[in-house]
Amino acid sequence: TVDQSIMSDQVVTMKLASGREIRYLSQWAIDVKLCQSAHSNDDSLKDLERSDLTTHVYEGGFKVWECARDLCDLIEEEPTIVRGKTVMELGCGAALPAIAALAYGAEAVMMQDFNAPVLDCFTRENVRLNGAEEGRCSYVAGPWKDVRAAIPEKSCDVILSSETIYNEDDYESLHDVIEHALKDDGIVLVAAKVFYFGLSGCAPAFSDYVKGRGMMSVTEKKIIQASVPRVILQLSRVR
Repeated sequence: TVDQSIMSDQVVTMKLASGREIRYLSQWAIDVKLCQSAHSNDDSLKDLERSDLTTHVYEGGFKVWECARDLCDLIEEEPTIVRGKTVMELGCGAALPAIAALAYGAEAVMMQDFNAPVLDCFTRENVRLNGAEEGRCSYVAGPWKDVRAAIPEKSCDVILSSETIYNEDDYESLHDVIEHALKDDGIVLVAAKVFYFGLSGCAPAFSDYVKGRGMMSVTEKKIIQASVPRVILQLSRVR
């Protein structure tokens, strides 16, 4: 759940510290959209009611995870990170950080998610709810290992990602799509929990993996103290 949110039947409103609001569809509204869409019988969604994610089938895109809020807060605190920039959010789901980037002046934003139903019935709807210009937005669906062909090489000033490093098996494909898309002077901001109980990935393991590849540096941009601490990692190319 996201704190400081006001829920109606159709829309949840998340308030940032400044009072700026980011709106997204409620679970009820998502269910209605799915039933009305071409994705209503999609096999990837058959276990949706029983599980937040099914590895490499459905990756949790209809749930709003708390680290997305951390990225929104950071963008609000430091809007120059995204202002005038070409931004991509990997594993976007609700795309709240991408929407924050649009609100704070990003020139163009690409939103990627594993599941096409998430993009069509949640991501795009949230972009519309927040009045973003569609001409500044693009969308790409599919696993990271397959989406590089849809992303121009070295095209992104900023890459955002939240709650996407819980599975060590995906580190190679995540690293590779970042390395493909990031401009030479670009930055990557990955928001995550320090530990994911019962899952293989965590922030320290991802940091170690990136450092071990030797192509990017990793620093802790921000630490959020909580019962399960959270962190925003910043990656940039080694020069």
